[in-house]
Amino acid sequence: MNKGPKIYGNTIHDCGGGIKIEGISDGEIYSNNIDRCIFGIKVDPTFEGEIFDNRIQAVQEDAISIIKYNPYEYFGIPQNINLNEIRALFEQLDQSSIIKHEEIIKESALSKIEQFTSIAERILNFTKEYGPVLTAYFGPYLHNLGNLPQP
Repeated sequence: MNKGPKIYGNTIHDCGGGIKIEGISDGEIYSNNIDRCIFGIKVDPTFEGEIFDNRIQAVQEDAISIIKYNPYEYFGIPQNINLNEIRALFEQLDQSSIIKHEEIIKESALSKIEQFTSIAERILNFTKEYGPVLTAYFGPYLHNLGNLPQP
């Protein structure tokens, strides 16, 4: 059970931003309706609480974003894995059912690296916890870097 604040049941409509959490390590953000805002939910890397059952529509930026995180640091992916391959993997996961996620990860570029098992486990746990929103979470990082040249 979370000991931090509970942010729930809010309707945020047609305004600057949705819900932004900084400096809080625990809590729950759930059952909020966020519509036509700049962003949905932003949390900083210290937040380890839960985000679930929110209805987020028509946001200009990301539905849910972990501020200051990038997929390399978050999942422990080595820097030598090409960003385009990570982006492609996340997009594939977003578009498939959770039943196929393990198979997709095993066929990805990540299967070639030493730490594959622990990285795959972190990604699978993430998708089970938060659903198919990997691109939304890491959208700013993936989009701001654009397409990197292939090695």
